[in-house]
Amino acid sequence: MAKKDAKKTASDLIKLLGGESNIISYTNCMTRLRVKVKSTSKVNIDEIKKTQNVINVIQTEDQVQIILGTGFVQKVALEVGKQFPKINASKKVSESSNTNDNKKTTQSLAEVAAANKAEQKSKNTSSFQQLMSKFANIFTPLIFGFIGAGILAGVGGILQTIFTELDPGNKAKTIWTNEIAESWFQVMNVMLNMWKEAFVVIVGWRTAEIFGGSGVVGGIAATMFVPSFAHLYTAPFISRGADGFQFLGININDPLTNWLTIGFRPGAVLADKSTSITDIDHYTLSYASGGIFGAMFLSLLSIPVLNNIKKITPDIVYMPMAAPLTFLALIFFGYFLVVPISGIIFNVVSFLFTNLSSSAIGSSVLAGIFLLAVVFGVHQGFVPVYMVLVENTGLNSLYVILAMGGAAQVGVAISLYLKTEKDSTLRNQIKGAIIPGFLGIGEPLIYGVTLPRPKTFVASMLGAAVAGFYLGALSQFAGLTIGLNTVFGPSGLLGLPMITGHWNSDPEMYVGHIGEAMGLYLSGLFVGYLSGFGFMQLIGTKGVDLS
Repeated sequence: MAKKDAKKTASDLIKLLGGESNIISYTNCMTRLRVKVKSTSKVNIDEIKKTQNVINVIQTEDQVQIILGTGFVQKVALEVGKQFPKINASKKVSESSNTNDNKKTTQSLAEVAAANKAEQKSKNTSSFQQLMSKFANIFTPLIFGFIGAGILAGVGGILQTIFTELDPGNKAKTIWTNEIAESWFQVMNVMLNMWKEAFVVIVGWRTAEIFGGSGVVGGIAATMFVPSFAHLYTAPFISRGADGFQFLGININDPLTNWLTIGFRPGAVLADKSTSITDIDHYTLSYASGGIFGAMFLSLLSIPVLNNIKKITPDIVYMPMAAPLTFLALIFFGYFLVVPISGIIFNVVSFLFTNLSSSAIGSSVLAGIFLLAVVFGVHQGFVPVYMVLVENTGLNSLYVILAMGGAAQVGVAISLYLKTEKDSTLRNQIKGAIIPGFLGIGEPLIYGVTLPRPKTFVASMLGAAVAGFYLGALSQFAGLTIGLNTVFGPSGLLGLPMITGHWNSDPEMYVGHIGEAMGLYLSGLFVGYLSGFGFMQLIGTKGVDLS
């Protein structure tokens, strides 16, 4: 096989993209060179497809995505970068000179119509599709991190499943039976924990960048929603005295409903006090609600904030004036708008999760919307609900219902895998994300496969709803309730050894029937796989990017 020439490929592509003056910017992900162009009518898509080493081409509103394959795309991007100083230096053509050239050229009506048709074709996607394309560009480069960290966490989950058991003295806890295994569990989870924190910041950065703002400003804004930074950004705003909470010196009578504090989650329990999550007087307030939703929302707000500040700032004092004004504005919008809105969303979802899990219909709704909860970053906030369930019933029945969201995603991914080309980017992404998905680590599938493609995300939600109904019906109509034997643990196949059950027909046994419960849990996962697969087949992939 002849060696691929990255330099020649880069040079050929620049010409076919309309030349140096037509290129605005470029970037690359794992397999694609993504080029933003001034005019798509100047891009020769057919010839690009015929270019040696090019696998396929996808064109959106003002971006051309050239699929070159893993490894080679980085080399081509590097060569394009080497030529860009020359490209940038050659951008001397003014709009007026272009206009004059156009006036000198007499075009026939047919030529004008053909040009207009080509231009219109390039814009023939809906605003929603264009939005989803930008949305996909935010997450696509991050898939590598999710897959790597997810697989390591999956190995840690296997260790946790094998070497832990229920604490006889506290049914809400598990204990390790092997210290070495516990140490390696921590090691396997180090990168996932680091990635989850960094992920929020990176998403903020890329959101601002993709939508035309400053990546630096977007990334800084997103740190407001990183839980591990809570001690840095909560303490200056919220204090606690003898009379209760204060927000910037303002007394807060009811922090659970006050607009200024509703977005902050209860944190550590004060010593020698009640441990009820509703007894807010005995709690501190910790990190801000929002997660990825909050990070993206505030990052998007940073764009008009910075643009408007630029307009009113004199050039001579731009840096010392615009930077502090921008950050001050983001503090205001973050703490007085985005965080409270996120808190309200959290409370609504929390209410649904607390009150709907006792029926088949309610379980169906909860399973169906759980993936949305993950996207909005509120799914980890339901640990208090899990605690109440374990305390009152001996098992966490809600956890297994919500796990059906991940199972349905696996089914959707399998359906997509069968519909994609052998060497397509999507198929390679699914290959990397499907194993973590089976093990219960769903983020690679959410952010890499389903969320950027609305139809696939809807199919996942519908499939999860069916599986949730199945488990809810077993509990409501057959008296067979299954759940996790502790407050929190792995989902997917990794959760299997931690499943227990409660049968209404056996009231003397608080929890047990482990073998039967594990079988029902497996059947629930299978229903989730099958339902996700079926809904994806039913909805179809028309308009879905399968490249």
